Amino acid sequence: MNSILGGYRDYLTDHKNSASRMAEDIVDFLKYQTIRELYEDASFKTALENDRVSCLSLYTAFKTLYKNGIRFVLIMDEWDLVYREFRDDKVLLKKFIDLLRDLFKSSDGQKCFNLAYLTGILPIIKDNSESSLNTFDECTMLNPEPLERFFGFTEEEVQEIVRLPFCRLDAAELREWYEGYKLNGVDIYNPNSVVNAVMKNKCRNYWSGTRSSEEVIRLINLNFRGIKEDILKLLNGDPVYFTSGSFKNDMTGITSKDDVLSLLACLGYIACTDQELNPDEEAVNAAFIPNKEIRSNLTNVIKSQTGMTD
Repeated sequence: MNSILGGYRDYLTDHKNSASRMAEDIVDFLKYQTIRELYEDASFKTALENDRVSCLSLYTAFKTLYKNGIRFVLIMDEWDLVYREFRDDKVLLKKFIDLLRDLFKSSDGQKCFNLAYLTGILPIIKDNSESSLNTFDECTMLNPEPLERFFGFTEEEVQEIVRLPFCRLDAAELREWYEGYKLNGVDIYNPNSVVNAVMKNKCRNYWSGTRSSEEVIRLINLNFRGIKEDILKLLNGDPVYFTSGSFKNDMTGITSKDDVLSLLACLGYIACTDQELNPDEEAVNAAFIPNKEIRSNLTNVIKSQTGMTD
């Protein structure tokens, strides 16, 4: 989806004030670009032209090709990019989720795919309706089973990395900086940071270059029921407890401290223990700072906020 976003921006530049512009938003552009690529295959093109498939009708394109005996494996990386980049555009968000429902919720749409695999930071959005996109088996930072070993580098994989001839870092240093995510008993390292550290021969905060710090500042400044104080507690090494049952899996429907901590867990800014039941039989997580990299990043975020320098 990042490439789609970049392509969409280029498209707007090339078609500024142009009557030939087909896509009015990034969802249109996603459909437009995918159908253009389908038309590049000669056998697909014949079927699509025979059914006069519109350049913006992705659902119809897949249905047409399915009628011609063609089914797809669909892989969408960063499926939630629209929710993160355009979180305040309610009309666009509904248009995007409606597209996903057409493709994956409807019985006709499902027939078109042998497999659909979506990756992203956010779990699938909850909207408490019968049309909710609930057809996927989800693996998240809050509920990772059975794919927890694939969320990052495992301890065994890091041991193999440090034995490589060009690696000058030891496992203990990598563990201190980048490990700490405990997913069903599996110790997980941030893979991007490990790769950067090994290639640059230095352990440091490689996370700070990402835009997610802006989101953390926004969440902290909401200050639901003392979230600022809880972040300081985490930085001091004290656990903070939360539940994720009410979290709607989006960036805007944040209504409580539990929602903030659930989102921070999805973003990777906090780790949490496996869920346990409290006396009210509600699943409870104990949050903690996973490693030195995250501690460094959160400390920088705290220091950047007025009145939060200690």
